[in-house]
Amino acid sequence: MDITSDAEAWRKYRECIPVIAINGRIVFRGKVTELWLRRELRKVGV
Repeated sequence: MDITSDAEAWRKYRECIPVIAINGRIVFRGKVTELWLRRELRKVGV
């Protein structure tokens, strides 16, 4: 999602980019590594 096109999302998340959500649940804010992302994706079967 491009938060610059959504005023509410921009206000909410601009200070903690990137924000990663999986299945509607925020799993990372501000920092993510490949290892952390892979672990979260495995939890949901991706």
